[in-house]
Amino acid sequence: MRTPLIFLLLIGLSFGFFPAQSRSDFKLRVENSFLKLYENPDVALHAAKEIRNDENALVTKDILTRAYLMKGDYLESVRDAFEKSNTQQSNQKLLSTLIIAREFFHLNLYEQTANLIEPLFT
Repeated sequence: MRTPLIFLLLIGLSFGFFPAQSRSDFKLRVENSFLKLYENPDVALHAAKEIRNDENALVTKDILTRAYLMKGDYLESVRDAFEKSNTQQSNQKLLSTLIIAREFFHLNLYEQTANLIEPLFT
């Protein structure tokens, strides 16, 4: 009687029917940072600096630039947007360009925003 139950349990675990964890710690921390971004940008800054790593540099860069922008620290926001990252993939470079374009847009630098965005559509 126990053998079929153990067999079914092993099959269920191998196919992912019983997930051990719903979300990773990193994803939960990023989600919390985004939620805190609009409530208290200082808390979002602190959380983003804690979870900053090379694998997901653009996610934390996005949080940091938005938080500095909401605090009114425009210089630091632009510095973080232009910060070099070790991105080799084209989609990551695209996201980095869009982060910079968003910064320019929020600073009412529409001509610079257009100069960054227009080459993406040609």
